Order: sequence, then C-alpha cells, then structure tokens
Amino acid sequence: MSRDIIKRCNKIFPWFSGLSADLLFFVAIDTLWLTVVKGLSASEIVSLTTISLVASIILQMPILKIISKIGNTRSVRAGVMMMLAGALLITYGNSYLVIVSGKIIFEISISFRNMDSAILKNNLSLLHLGDEEFVRIRNQASTVYSVVTAIIAFVAAWIFNYNHYLPMYLCIGACVLCLAMSFFVRDFSENSRRKHINDSKEKLNKNKFVLMAILAFALYYPLLDSGQCNGKLFIQQDMMTFYSVTKTATCLTLVVAISRVARILSNMVFSPIYVRYKGNVVRGLAWLLMVSVALLIIGFYLPYGASVKFTVMAIGYVIMLSIRDPFRTYMQNLILNNTEKSNQQAALIYMEMARKVAAAIFNITASLIMLRAELLWVMFLTLALSLVEIVICFKLHSMVVK
Repeated sequence: MSRDIIKRCNKIFPWFSGLSADLLFFVAIDTLWLTVVKGLSASEIVSLTTISLVASIILQMPILKIISKIGNTRSVRAGVMMMLAGALLITYGNSYLVIVSGKIIFEISISFRNMDSAILKNNLSLLHLGDEEFVRIRNQASTVYSVVTAIIAFVAAWIFNYNHYLPMYLCIGACVLCLAMSFFVRDFSENSRRKHINDSKEKLNKNKFVLMAILAFALYYPLLDSGQCNGKLFIQQDMMTFYSVTKTATCLTLVVAISRVARILSNMVFSPIYVRYKGNVVRGLAWLLMVSVALLIIGFYLPYGASVKFTVMAIGYVIMLSIRDPFRTYMQNLILNNTEKSNQQAALIYMEMARKVAAAIFNITASLIMLRAELLWVMFLTLALSLVEIVICFKLHSMVVK
C-alpha cells in the first residue's frame, strides 16, 4: 500500500474525527429544541437521556460482534450513517417515541465511530510511527472539535432565534459532510478485522493492565461530567446569593467562554507535554481532576469577598474543561498500545461501555443524594471519588513503569 495514500488519510483524520465527535449545532441548543420546538417536558428530556444511555449499554456486546465482523473501516462509516439517521429523526420526529429512537441510534453510533482511533493507530504502525504521532493527530482532532463547538456556542442562540429549524439543518449538513469524509478514512492494516471473538475477549480479560486502564477511564469521565454540569450549577447557586440574575448570567457566560478557550489551548500544548513526561502524564491529570473539584468546594467556603470566591471556583471549572480531551487521548493511546490488533475493537467497546455504566451509577447516586441533601454533598462525593481515581492512576503508572 502506498505510503502517500496512508498519509493522505491521516491528514483528513483530524477533520473527520473532530467534526463527527458529536451532533454539531444540536448539542448547543438541545434543550431549547426539545422544549420549544418539540414540546417535551423536563421529565421527558431526562427520560430521553436515561433511556438512550441504558439502551446503548445493553447493546454494547451485540455491537462488538457486528464491529468484529465488518471491520474498522465499515464500522466508522456505519457509525456516521447512524449519526445522520439519528439527526434526521430528532429533527423531523413529531412524537416522543420517534425522538427517543433518534437519540438511541445516535448513542449507538458512538461505539461504531470510536473505531476511528483503531484505524489511526493501525495506519501509523504501517508508517512505523508511534505514540507521539498518535497523540499529535488525536490532539488535532480534539482541537478541531473544541474550536468548532466554541464558535457554534457563540452563534447558536442567534441562529435558533432567526429560524428554529436552521441549527438542525446545519447539523444534518455536518453529518452529510462527515459521511463524505468517511470514505477517505480507511484502515489499511491487513488485520483490521477480528476473527476469533471469544479467544480475543479471553485474552483481553486476562490483561490486568488494560482492565486497570479501562477502570481509570470509566471513573474519570463521569467525575468530569459531574464536575462540569453540577459545578456550573454549584457556582450559579452561590453567585445568586450575592449578585442579580443578570450579573450572574454574565459572569457564568464569561467563565464558560474562558473554559472553552482553555480547552483549545490544552489540546494545542498537550503533545509537547506528552513527549516530555510520557507515563507521568496520567498522575498529573488525576491530580488536576482532584484539584479542580477541591477548588469548587474551597471557593464555596471562602470567607472573603464574592469576587475572590468566584474566581477560585471558576479556576476549578476551567481546569476541568482543560483536562477532558488530553485524558481521553492519553488513555486511548495507552490501551491501544497494550492490546493486540485482534483485541483493539473489544478494548474500545469496553472503554465506552464502562464509562456509560459508571456514569449511570454515579448519576443515580447523585439524584438520590439530592432528594434529601444539597448539591454540595454531590460535590463532596465527586471529591472523594477523585481521590480514588488518584489511587487507581498511580497504580496504573506503576504498571506502566514496569
């Protein structure tokens, strides 16, 4: 296979992976779309998320069998097609059942599209390129996504007010563009398909290092999601005791804008950081997660003026956004490095399934806590689990060193 063709595929990869990472435009106006246009209630929106999450968890093993049979290249293309189908159902569906079907299809598409990391890893191995190039290209993809979503966040409300359906038309257009690009993204490795599924699963189950890495990934992301969602609400509730609604909204908008810029910058600088520190990166990212949650809580209790309190809390929130993409890139590279090609698909599926299961358990626990206690106790739970994550990541680091 010509090296030039593989290099061309690798150049397209960041744009494809970045633009297909989510339903662009919809993610910025999802609650507005579902309430104002589709007329769903708050409880229906919550159930929409819950049902789609549970359905995707249940279907992970059948999805693995399908991916194993059709290979990485066709899996990615199938994922983008499902993403387009989900966008169409969410846009034109006039009933709750149709919309929830679209959301389920989109959640399923994520597992198929995640095979793009295996494609990148395999193609780089054919060019005799390793970790540093994988991290560099994946960071480029994350940068594309973070820049595009930051721009969309600034214009989405205006576009929605101009025409309620226009953001979804743009979302569908982005899906069509990604589908076209998917035909230029291909796994050129001869071993892109797994043949002995049961044997591969047994080998993966015996790989304690990979299982430890998947555990670290599964716990880290629900804590980040909780920190972002609950953290913003936590800041808002505290600010409302000092400021008016207008000033609170202005300050929160500024914090979110700064966090998006920080996310872009973190993707740009992570590659040289990885090259320099390699295995130590996982410990640093674990500590930063704990520090970010701790700053939110410390800021809440600070006896100083409101500006000092909210500055400390804002720094914690910004750190959370900054470490999100680097951790995913690092863990994908680490897991793919320590699995055979025959196990790559299973490893990526298990990563996604473990993350969703952990997220479901954490969200249920947080909901039960908030039935009888304040949001502050959810933040304390997040802090406690971030300490557990540090222990896991330090154990993982010791295994990397060995």
